[in-house]
Amino acid sequence: MNERLAGATRIYADIEASKVEWLWYPYVPYGKITLIQGDPGEGKSSLVLKLASLLSQGKPMPDGMAAEEPVKVIYQAAEDSPSDTIKPRLVCYGAYCRNIVFIEDTDEYHFRLEEESLIETIEDIGARVLVYDPIQAFFMRDKDASNNIRLKLSALGNAAEKTGCAIILIGHMNKNEGGKDLYRGLGSIDVAAAARSVLSVSRLEESSSVRVLRHIKSSLTVRGGDFGFEITDEGDIEWIGLIEKETEQVADQAKKRSGAKFEKAKGLLLEWLSADDLQCSEILSRFKAIGISQRTVNEAKKALDVHSVKTADGWRWHSEKLHDTEEA
Repeated sequence: MNERLAGATRIYADIEASKVEWLWYPYVPYGKITLIQGDPGEGKSSLVLKLASLLSQGKPMPDGMAAEEPVKVIYQAAEDSPSDTIKPRLVCYGAYCRNIVFIEDTDEYHFRLEEESLIETIEDIGARVLVYDPIQAFFMRDKDASNNIRLKLSALGNAAEKTGCAIILIGHMNKNEGGKDLYRGLGSIDVAAAARSVLSVSRLEESSSVRVLRHIKSSLTVRGGDFGFEITDEGDIEWIGLIEKETEQVADQAKKRSGAKFEKAKGLLLEWLSADDLQCSEILSRFKAIGISQRTVNEAKKALDVHSVKTADGWRWHSEKLHDTEEA
């Protein structure tokens, strides 16, 4: 046997089998590349920022999969401002922002899509998750990237495997709506090919606030079911959970969920205002803490004929019916 070949040859009997670790089974593995793609404005960045927020706090994933501990996340955003877009979203999502970082290029340090630079940065920070949003923008930053996308993807894959870091690439989709989702990623098909898991985010219906996360490629295990989430009026994300594929069934689930929150909001307003008038800010703060949106609260307020009354210390909510009943 050729000496060089002999030195590179390994027998599979000598290779120790290992298991894949999961950030969120079966959607996002550790130590691999995951691609999350969708049309602009569909909520893919919001989804990933929400996941980063949960991870920063050590909270469970959307389906209840437990987290071992809080983890550090590197979030590289090329199209959104860290101060007026990314940070407000993280605050809205309740993130522990000290566990979420971004890398700025300085005279002393340049964070590149190169294996050595990636590994060094991931290890120095102790990051378990690295996000590029959107990946196409980072490919274009390097003058030679258009000719070396496969090399860049190889560097990302090697860095993920050697560090155990989950690398999430957020990607835009092209306008070929008639094509398969797997091939609609903007730019090279090599990105989807390199990813071990590919997910797409789209609206349930054109005007719907409900989004659906679909698993369109899984090289490591079975594909996960469609997972629904809703972006509230306040910009937060509420999980719907695994959903049926038929639009009518998904819409029905969302309506049932919304109806339950509406009834809960009515009951709490009756309870709180039966004792005394309350400041508007206090009421909204209480509802926000339990995950009920301002839109739902306002609908409950209208249904109960609750009025806003201006007082010396600000606006208060008052129910004449409740107080009239007590006085009688």
